[in-house]
Amino acid sequence: MTARGPETERSGDTLRRESPGGQVAARPPGVRSRRSSALRRASRGAIALSALLLGCALQGSAQQAGWPAPRGVLAAGRAAVTGPVEPEVVWTAALERTPAPAPVADTERVYVVDGRQLRAHALSDGREAWSVDCGSTVTGISLGGEGLYVATHDGDLLVLSSDNGARAWSVRADVTSRPGVATWPVAGESGAVFVGGRASLQAVARGTDRPLWTWSCPASDDDLTFLGPLTVTAQGAVLVPCSTGALVSLDAASGQVVWEYTAARYAVPFPAAVDRATNRVYWVSASSTPYRSDAVCLDAASGEVVWRAPLPSWVCSGLALSSGGVLAVTADGVLRCMSLDDGRALWDARLPPGSVPAVLEAAPVTDAAGRVYLAVSTALLCYSGEGRLVSSLSLPGYFTISHLALPKESMLVIVLAPNVYALSERE
Repeated sequence: MTARGPETERSGDTLRRESPGGQVAARPPGVRSRRSSALRRASRGAIALSALLLGCALQGSAQQAGWPAPRGVLAAGRAAVTGPVEPEVVWTAALERTPAPAPVADTERVYVVDGRQLRAHALSDGREAWSVDCGSTVTGISLGGEGLYVATHDGDLLVLSSDNGARAWSVRADVTSRPGVATWPVAGESGAVFVGGRASLQAVARGTDRPLWTWSCPASDDDLTFLGPLTVTAQGAVLVPCSTGALVSLDAASGQVVWEYTAARYAVPFPAAVDRATNRVYWVSASSTPYRSDAVCLDAASGEVVWRAPLPSWVCSGLALSSGGVLAVTADGVLRCMSLDDGRALWDARLPPGSVPAVLEAAPVTDAAGRVYLAVSTALLCYSGEGRLVSSLSLPGYFTISHLALPKESMLVIVLAPNVYALSERE
């Protein structure tokens, strides 16, 4: 029997839109018993592969310095360092090809994608340390124990030295990507690298061209299924958000489905954030039919619902975690902080007048002091851990700020086409 997600229970009193916070679920709605339903869904056939190589590198603990993947460590958007309170631009690097996938960084260099070029810049002064032509448009990068994992539009997975860009090994994965969609590969702790396609992903043994397993997400009714960014948990599971409205947990060693949380028929597949200290998963259940969003907290091992909380409106990006709560930005201009324990609303901050977040804009990030950095159009906003606006900075650019990173103490890296900006504390 398949448990139904929150969409079917929306009319109930416990999930009314005006509820000020979340509620603890007595039973795990939306969680399916996996074996029988997974076999039935898989029997529908593999989806024709197209676009989206994705991922999130897992490296060390959630308190590790650096920014090894676009959402940091475990896709939580949380840094182990403090960011600048009054930021100013210290250097700028121009991009020839935009939009660009998210940069990643260690404590010495930031690695920037520019078309088929991958460039390393010193965090201290922006000086280019090296540049490599990857042979095809780079669709995403992440940092792992072996160096830089680079995915390309042609389906190549390259592993490069972070010191000089030298190639350690490469493999042609059995997937292709869609131009214009920023994606990145996944490095797990089980000796595998995960490479995604439009609606499937493949695990490849590190240092070889040997595939370990392939998993395909069943197609939605309109056959436009695609995957969102992956997260690899400390327990060896790969969390896969799907546009079908499901978050699927796969065993990293075998590719078998461990559990699936089904929230709605369709959804924007935002990445799932993991809190390693509590072994919990935080995810946005967003649907276009009807327009609404919930924040949901799941047990990472079982997929059981810990709590589920309705948001004031549909969200523009994934969640961020801080020591003080779970953060979400909604389309009606609200930054909401919810309790990690039960999802109740702790505070709401109304964004400045005229601040209208765009869908898929840069998700908020948090620093070790609990401050929240939020992008709205070409402006960077900094909020305290209590929701007070501390500072704002407007930057020149063609579009909107698409990526934020906090790689080292008192430093922010921002992608705002056609430039990458490094910001530090104002002197």
